[in-house]
Amino acid sequence: MKKLAIYALLMLVTNSVLDSAKAEEQKLMALNKAKNPEIKKLAESIVKDQNREIEQMQAWYRQWYGAEVPDRNMGQGMMMSMQKGDMMNADMINTLKNTSDFEREFLRQMTRHHQTATMMAGMAVNSAKRPEIRQLAQNIIKSQSEEIAQMQRLLNVASNQ
Repeated sequence: MKKLAIYALLMLVTNSVLDSAKAEEQKLMALNKAKNPEIKKLAESIVKDQNREIEQMQAWYRQWYGAEVPDRNMGQGMMMSMQKGDMMNADMINTLKNTSDFEREFLRQMTRHHQTATMMAGMAVNSAKRPEIRQLAQNIIKSQSEEIAQMQRLLNVASNQ
């Protein structure tokens, strides 16, 4: 059972780190391409929150298991598993780079991304043994649900222009 808990936390942290790199790339695109200051501010906030959550999970991993989180060059089977579940894949980044309507595409992609993250966080709330992880998952659900509402509002405004 302990191995399963270690694997679950490892997957959560590693997927978040991989996802964070892509979110950082999207943030930079948003800062350069978006004209709406609210979208630029949202992009900054998303990356800041995600980095804080990752740092917290990495600290827990070190505290609970006495080791650093393994890097991305772990076993091929685990990497293939993570790539299949990659929430922000290269196709999405390329679409964002090449779209003629950056702001709408950014908002659509981030809305889908947040919906997936809140679903995964809901599973953590229901299954995590450690109260710290359950609390973090509840915080993720709350903050990302608020951001989803904000992004949907921005999409509605853009659609009416």
